[in-house]
Amino acid sequence: MERCIVIGAGELEEEFLSGFSWRAGDFIICADGGLRHAQRTGIRPDLLIGDQDSFAEGFPQGMPALIC
Repeated sequence: MERCIVIGAGELEEEFLSGFSWRAGDFIICADGGLRHAQRTGIRPDLLIGDQDSFAEGFPQGMPALIC
C-alpha cells in the first residue's frame, strides 16, 4: 500500500525521520522548510510545496515544486 507523507517545517527530532518506517512507493512531500529536515537525513522528496520563505535562493533545482 502506498502512502503520502508530508514533512513540515515545525520542530522535529532528526531521530524521528531516520528511524521512520519508510516503504518503497511512499510519496514524500516537503512543505517549505520541511525540506531542511529531509535534507539532514538524506531523504529526497517527490514534491516540494510552499512559498519558499525558508529558502532565500528558492527551492533547489531539479525537484518538482508547487509554489504558492
